[in-house]
Amino acid sequence: GESPVRGSYFSEAQVNIATFLAGPVPAGIMFFRNFMLLGRIKDAVFTILITSVAVVTVVILSFKLESSSANNYLTNFFSSGFVLVSAICYQAFLKAEVRRLKQEKYQRASNWKVVWYSIAGLIVFMSISFLVAQSIPPYPGTSLEAGNTENRMYFDERRINNTEVTIVAQALYDIGYFTDESSNAALIEEDQHGYTVTFMMASVYLEDPEVNFLITQLKLALQRELNKPVTLVLEEWDLLGNRSV
Repeated sequence: GESPVRGSYFSEAQVNIATFLAGPVPAGIMFFRNFMLLGRIKDAVFTILITSVAVVTVVILSFKLESSSANNYLTNFFSSGFVLVSAICYQAFLKAEVRRLKQEKYQRASNWKVVWYSIAGLIVFMSISFLVAQSIPPYPGTSLEAGNTENRMYFDERRINNTEVTIVAQALYDIGYFTDESSNAALIEEDQHGYTVTFMMASVYLEDPEVNFLITQLKLALQRELNKPVTLVLEEWDLLGNRSV
């Protein structure tokens, strides 16, 4: 049938380069545009659906993985995998018909358009990552609200009781990590060596002597109140869920 959209097509090389640089979103948009140009409406819609599922799956997996090294492997695997899938799909579903477009004097899209699609794809990917980050708890286990702004303490209720959670939450309030103006989270765990308290803090703050003093005071206060050794783990998270300690 006649195409409902007039415009330029994206070549296989352009799609693969955009996929390598910016992931599946720009590839999905480019496949969508090519299918629309060819009048294949169902294939265009299916492409958007598949792209959405792929993006959400990658983002959720990146948040679920505990270690940053595993996250790096996942990123590298999917970067290569998406390019491979993109190349195979282009060969299978578009190459012959795009060749026909060339014969009909359609123009290839400019490389500047590829750049803009790649940037748009990254923005979409980061936006989805942010939305997923808001919906996935930062730590496993049961959680209790601490304070008035949904600060949350996470713990395994089989090993940690509410009194211990309250002690840690109050100590975090005392140093200003928990406040009534913002929402933060922390995890308390216990093993044969004592307690481990994990919370998020940007590494730049650790260069501040006052912050280091407060963290030292926090550890001493918790060891005194809990009557066991306490290890503090400070994590820095990026938008994709990668953690560094």
